[in-house]
Amino acid sequence: MYNQIQNPPPVFKSVVEDHFRLRKAELVDQIDKWAKLEKNAGRKSKLADQYRALLEGLESYPEDEEDEEDEEKEKEEEEEEMKE
Repeated sequence: MYNQIQNPPPVFKSVVEDHFRLRKAELVDQIDKWAKLEKNAGRKSKLADQYRALLEGLESYPEDEEDEEDEEKEKEEEEEEMKE
């Protein structure tokens, strides 16, 4: 998994990145579960941190960022309406 994220096959680069980007939260949860099973605490922490950092380093979709901004604006508008 680690190598596929860092060095995806050039032809499938966008597909591989999309796959891991879309499943990022699910993968981080699974990595945390695996880390809990690891008996060597130092090793589990290091590996989990490496994978988490790699997954978090994947760029968000521009649409996702726009959706988040729209949601924030809607919340602000709702709060303003409630104040009135």
